[in-house]
Amino acid sequence: MSYPPQSDPPQFDPRQPPNPYLGQVPGPYPGQYPPSGSGNPQETPLQLPAYGVGMGTAIKRAFRKYVVFGGRASLSEYWWLVFFDAVASLAFLCFFMALDASTTDPATEELSGLTVLAFLLWIGFGMAMFIPTLAATSRRLHDANFSGALLFLHLVPGVGPLVVAILCLFPSTPAGARFDAGFHPGVGAYPPYQG
Repeated sequence: MSYPPQSDPPQFDPRQPPNPYLGQVPGPYPGQYPPSGSGNPQETPLQLPAYGVGMGTAIKRAFRKYVVFGGRASLSEYWWLVFFDAVASLAFLCFFMALDASTTDPATEELSGLTVLAFLLWIGFGMAMFIPTLAATSRRLHDANFSGALLFLHLVPGVGPLVVAILCLFPSTPAGARFDAGFHPGVGAYPPYQG
Protein backbone atom coordinates (compact mmCIF):
# COMPACT_ATOMS: atom_id res chain seq x y z
CA MET A 1 0.00 0.00 0.00
CA SER A 2 1.47 3.34 -0.96
CA TYR A 3 0.68 6.64 0.63
CA PRO A 4 0.33 9.89 -1.28
CA PRO A 5 3.53 11.91 -1.38
CA GLN A 6 3.76 14.51 1.33
CA SER A 7 5.17 17.91 0.70
CA ASP A 8 7.43 19.55 3.22
CA PRO A 9 5.73 22.24 5.30
CA PRO A 10 6.77 25.79 4.41
CA GLN A 11 9.90 26.93 6.21
CA PHE A 12 9.56 30.17 8.12
CA ASP A 13 12.29 32.38 9.45
CA PRO A 14 11.96 32.12 13.27
CA ARG A 15 12.83 35.81 13.59
CA GLN A 16 9.76 36.83 11.56
CA PRO A 17 6.18 35.87 12.28
CA PRO A 18 4.29 34.54 9.25
CA ASN A 19 2.15 36.90 7.21
CA PRO A 20 -1.15 37.20 9.15
CA TYR A 21 -3.13 38.06 6.03
CA LEU A 22 -2.16 35.02 3.97
CA GLY A 23 -5.29 33.91 2.16
CA GLN A 24 -7.38 36.74 3.61
CA VAL A 25 -6.34 39.64 1.42
CA PRO A 26 -4.77 39.66 -1.99
CA GLY A 27 -1.11 40.30 -1.47
CA PRO A 28 2.19 39.58 -3.12
CA TYR A 29 3.84 37.78 -0.20
CA PRO A 30 3.09 34.07 0.16
CA GLY A 31 3.67 33.39 3.83
CA GLN A 32 6.47 35.82 4.58
CA TYR A 33 6.97 39.53 4.74
CA PRO A 34 9.15 41.01 2.02
CA PRO A 35 12.80 40.07 2.35
CA SER A 36 15.16 42.95 2.94
CA GLY A 37 17.71 42.73 0.17
CA SER A 38 20.28 40.19 1.34
CA GLY A 39 18.13 38.79 4.15
CA ASN A 40 20.31 40.55 6.72
CA PRO A 41 18.10 41.80 9.61
CA GLN A 42 20.23 44.95 9.83
CA GLU A 43 18.97 45.92 6.35
CA THR A 44 15.27 45.61 7.19
CA PRO A 45 13.35 48.70 6.03
CA LEU A 46 12.54 51.11 8.85
CA GLN A 47 8.78 50.72 8.42
CA LEU A 48 9.03 46.99 9.31
CA PRO A 49 10.19 45.43 12.59
CA ALA A 50 13.72 44.00 12.44
CA TYR A 51 13.86 40.59 14.08
CA GLY A 52 17.12 39.29 15.49
CA VAL A 53 19.13 42.53 15.42
CA GLY A 54 22.03 43.36 17.73
CA MET A 55 22.40 46.26 20.11
CA GLY A 56 24.11 48.64 17.67
CA THR A 57 21.46 48.19 15.00
CA ALA A 58 18.64 48.48 17.55
CA ILE A 59 20.03 51.80 18.83
CA LYS A 60 20.52 53.16 15.29
CA ARG A 61 16.98 52.18 14.31
CA ALA A 62 15.55 53.75 17.50
CA PHE A 63 17.26 57.06 16.81
CA ARG A 64 16.33 57.02 13.13
CA LYS A 65 12.70 56.64 14.29
CA TYR A 66 13.14 59.12 17.15
CA VAL A 67 9.50 60.26 17.41
CA VAL A 68 7.75 57.51 15.41
CA PHE A 69 5.11 56.01 17.69
CA GLY A 70 3.40 54.06 14.88
CA GLY A 71 4.58 50.80 13.35
CA ARG A 72 6.21 47.94 15.20
CA ALA A 73 9.47 47.06 17.00
CA SER A 74 10.67 43.51 17.55
CA LEU A 75 11.70 42.09 20.90
CA SER A 76 15.39 42.48 20.06
CA GLU A 77 14.96 46.07 18.82
CA TYR A 78 13.19 47.09 22.01
CA TRP A 79 15.11 45.19 24.68
CA TRP A 80 18.56 46.08 23.30
CA LEU A 81 17.55 49.75 23.48
CA VAL A 82 16.30 49.32 27.06
CA PHE A 83 19.52 47.47 28.00
CA PHE A 84 21.68 50.25 26.52
CA ASP A 85 19.64 52.92 28.31
CA ALA A 86 19.92 51.14 31.67
CA VAL A 87 23.66 50.42 31.40
CA ALA A 88 24.55 53.90 30.18
CA SER A 89 22.39 55.54 32.88
CA LEU A 90 24.06 53.39 35.53
CA ALA A 91 27.51 54.32 34.19
CA PHE A 92 26.62 58.04 34.30
CA LEU A 93 25.28 57.63 37.86
CA CYS A 94 28.45 55.84 39.03
CA PHE A 95 30.65 58.49 37.38
CA PHE A 96 28.63 61.28 39.04
CA MET A 97 28.79 59.62 42.47
CA ALA A 98 32.54 58.98 42.18
CA LEU A 99 33.16 62.60 41.22
CA ASP A 100 30.89 63.80 44.00
CA ALA A 101 32.70 61.69 46.59
CA SER A 102 36.17 62.70 45.42
CA THR A 103 35.70 66.42 44.72
CA THR A 104 33.14 67.63 47.26
CA ASP A 105 34.63 69.55 50.19
CA PRO A 106 33.51 67.67 53.33
CA ALA A 107 33.56 70.81 55.49
CA THR A 108 31.32 72.95 53.27
CA GLU A 109 29.68 70.18 51.20
CA GLU A 110 29.98 72.45 48.19
CA LEU A 111 29.83 70.68 44.83
CA SER A 112 32.69 71.17 42.40
CA GLY A 113 32.11 72.41 38.86
CA LEU A 114 33.14 69.01 37.49
CA THR A 115 30.50 67.27 39.63
CA VAL A 116 27.81 69.66 38.41
CA LEU A 117 28.92 69.07 34.80
CA ALA A 118 28.73 65.27 35.29
CA PHE A 119 25.25 65.65 36.77
CA LEU A 120 24.11 67.78 33.82
CA LEU A 121 25.50 65.20 31.36
CA TRP A 122 23.58 62.46 33.17
CA ILE A 123 20.35 64.49 33.04
CA GLY A 124 20.96 65.36 29.36
CA PHE A 125 21.44 61.69 28.47
CA GLY A 126 18.19 60.80 30.26
CA MET A 127 16.32 63.50 28.38
CA ALA A 128 17.80 62.42 25.03
CA MET A 129 16.75 58.80 25.63
CA PHE A 130 13.25 59.56 26.95
CA ILE A 131 11.35 60.08 23.67
CA PRO A 132 12.99 57.31 21.58
CA THR A 133 12.48 54.82 24.42
CA LEU A 134 8.84 55.86 24.76
CA ALA A 135 8.35 55.57 20.98
CA ALA A 136 10.06 52.15 20.90
CA THR A 137 7.80 51.00 23.75
CA SER A 138 4.74 52.01 21.73
CA ARG A 139 6.06 50.13 18.67
CA ARG A 140 6.89 47.09 20.82
CA LEU A 141 3.33 47.04 22.18
CA HIS A 142 2.06 47.17 18.59
CA ASP A 143 4.24 44.19 17.62
CA ALA A 144 2.62 42.18 20.41
CA ASN A 145 -0.80 43.39 19.09
CA PHE A 146 -1.52 45.79 21.96
CA SER A 147 -2.54 49.41 21.62
CA GLY A 148 0.19 52.01 22.07
CA ALA A 149 -2.23 53.86 24.37
CA LEU A 150 -1.18 51.38 27.07
CA LEU A 151 1.84 53.68 27.51
CA PHE A 152 -0.41 55.71 29.78
CA LEU A 153 -0.15 52.87 32.31
CA HIS A 154 3.24 54.42 33.15
CA LEU A 155 1.27 57.09 34.98
CA VAL A 156 -0.10 54.53 37.46
CA PRO A 157 2.30 54.69 40.44
CA GLY A 158 4.17 51.51 41.25
CA VAL A 159 2.51 48.86 39.10
CA GLY A 160 2.03 50.78 35.84
CA PRO A 161 5.62 50.56 34.53
CA LEU A 162 5.77 46.91 35.60
CA VAL A 163 2.61 46.08 33.63
CA VAL A 164 4.01 47.83 30.52
CA ALA A 165 7.30 45.92 30.89
CA ILE A 166 5.40 42.61 31.13
CA LEU A 167 3.33 43.48 28.03
CA CYS A 168 6.57 44.25 26.17
CA LEU A 169 7.75 40.71 26.95
CA PHE A 170 4.92 39.17 24.91
CA PRO A 171 6.10 37.56 21.67
CA SER A 172 5.61 39.11 18.27
CA THR A 173 2.28 38.28 16.70
CA PRO A 174 1.37 38.53 13.01
CA ALA A 175 -1.82 40.40 13.90
CA GLY A 176 0.35 43.33 14.99
CA ALA A 177 0.83 44.16 11.30
CA ARG A 178 -2.41 46.11 11.56
CA PHE A 179 -0.35 48.89 13.18
CA ASP A 180 1.97 49.22 10.17
CA ALA A 181 1.69 52.49 8.29
CA GLY A 182 1.37 50.78 4.89
CA PHE A 183 -1.35 48.34 5.90
CA HIS A 184 -4.78 48.81 4.36
CA PRO A 185 -7.29 45.98 4.97
CA GLY A 186 -8.50 44.45 1.73
CA VAL A 187 -5.70 45.96 -0.32
CA GLY A 188 -2.57 44.26 0.95
CA ALA A 189 -0.11 44.88 3.71
CA TYR A 190 2.87 46.11 1.73
CA PRO A 191 3.81 47.54 -1.66
CA PRO A 192 4.61 44.96 -4.36
CA TYR A 193 7.80 43.03 -3.76
CA GLN A 194 10.39 43.28 -6.51
CA GLY A 195 12.28 40.05 -6.00
